Amino acid sequence: MHRELIRDLRARLVQHADPKSKRWWENYVKNSAPFLGVKMAAIRSLVHQWHTQHVADRLPPEKQVDLALAMFAEAHTEQKLAGTLFLGELLLPHNALDPDRDLPRFAALFDDERIYDWNTCDWFCVKVLGPLIEKFGPTCADPISDWRATHNLGVPARPSSPSSTCYPTTSTPPPSKHPASP
Repeated sequence: MHRELIRDLRARLVQHADPKSKRWWENYVKNSAPFLGVKMAAIRSLVHQWHTQHVADRLPPEKQVDLALAMFAEAHTEQKLAGTLFLGELLLPHNALDPDRDLPRFAALFDDERIYDWNTCDWFCVKVLGPLIEKFGPTCADPISDWRATHNLGVPARPSSPSSTCYPTTSTPPPSKHPASP
């Protein structure tokens, strides 16, 4: 069922893909990740519509978390961002995320390099990890903080990591805010 739902969302995303937006995003991230060319507002709208129409009443919350995490195995950044928005905007506010169950699964997204570029990492931190820390405090903050030493975060200090190529070659840290896409 997950594959069918993911294919349906991808088809919706593809319908909103724009070559100009694709070029803009790939230039912005220095070609470190592939894009379809879908603007963030469209991704958000499509995820919310898709969830209401096809997911909310068909899957229990735990299976919805599984579905959201499965999106990170997809090739295009918009699919990973859809998973991020699914977790942060649809599941977290409804108490469907459990730190004990889900933090190890979130860490695995980095270890398995399903999150390997700074843009996806930034969105995931802002939309999922930050709000989890706000909600659960040190119960979440402490294990996440430990990821610095134990998980593949692709930081520039680890040049041997394949993920380290996701940063601009100037070693400039990523911007702290998300610019509006064209």
